[in-house]
Amino acid sequence: MRQSPSSTVLIGDLLGSSIANVEGQIIGHVADLQLSEGPEYTVMALFYGSSGWLHRWHVLYPFVRMFGVSIHAKTVPWKAVESIKPGTVQLKPGWPHHHQ
Repeated sequence: MRQSPSSTVLIGDLLGSSIANVEGQIIGHVADLQLSEGPEYTVMALFYGSSGWLHRWHVLYPFVRMFGVSIHAKTVPWKAVESIKPGTVQLKPGWPHHHQ
């Protein structure tokens, strides 16, 4: 089943899903979501990669402060999502941009 990103999606269906660019290359896996303010939540971005997991566990910024490294959470804006199928988030052509 292929869903458009504007349909209702369960968070559990996204977490852990592969994120694939238009060429089919996997750029990472969904670690967390950025949601809009409620009560009607919408997905604003997907966090992925190891920095996405550190963000999800709320340790990314303490880690950065403690070790003085420059790490930013990798994100893909929701507007970059072309479609969602079981286990895979397919990105639109031109994504990801390299300024995550």
